[in-house]
Amino acid sequence: MMKHHQNLILVLSIVLLSFFFSRTSVVAAYTSPFQKFVEGLYDGQTPALAKADKRRLKKKLPKQQHQTYRENIFENELGAQPPLGFWDPLGIVADGNRVKFERLRYVEIKHGRICMLAVVGYLVTAAGLRVPAFDGLPAGFDAITSVPDVGLYQVLFFIGILETEVVKDVAGTAEFDGDFRNGFTDPGWDTFDEATKLQKRAIELNQGRAAMMGILGLMVHEKMGNVDAILPLHL
Repeated sequence: MMKHHQNLILVLSIVLLSFFFSRTSVVAAYTSPFQKFVEGLYDGQTPALAKADKRRLKKKLPKQQHQTYRENIFENELGAQPPLGFWDPLGIVADGNRVKFERLRYVEIKHGRICMLAVVGYLVTAAGLRVPAFDGLPAGFDAITSVPDVGLYQVLFFIGILETEVVKDVAGTAEFDGDFRNGFTDPGWDTFDEATKLQKRAIELNQGRAAMMGILGLMVHEKMGNVDAILPLHL
């Protein structure tokens, strides 16, 4: 029982750290004066200018209309769809900050893509499939401690190259957040009409959301020791 508790603490620590480093932590719902100042700078405004903008907005709109505007400003954005619509229970972007919203959307897409790869990799290795150089390595968390240090350094170096040189809008030609083609390749994207493009982006976003929940569930159940109960595979 103590081991299971330690494993759960480890998994929860990983989740909390991922939230922290992606700036999507729930603490964003509680804004200190320093955070407000930093957000003002990030938005290109000082707190004084931000307050002035709010006063001007309130003058233009009656109080009830102003509140409705704040609630509905993102309701037609990508990902806001039935049955939840635009769902922000913590009010993280309730202030209508467009820069903050686009930053969080970018992080959501990126994490979704990583987690889709993670789920596929987890299932493939759990099924016993390996590339020749990694025969004999276990699946799941045990693989981390089984890979030689040199191998881990190579993986981290490769990820660093991707982060700094590849998986970003290097050429400045992105049509939307997450568009990393950089003029290098176009697998038929430009042949789609706008409605089809929006549909495919929504599909990717939703699959990424499902994958984030999926890999978290696999991690938790592996540490609880009952992942075999949900997977017909052998780790």
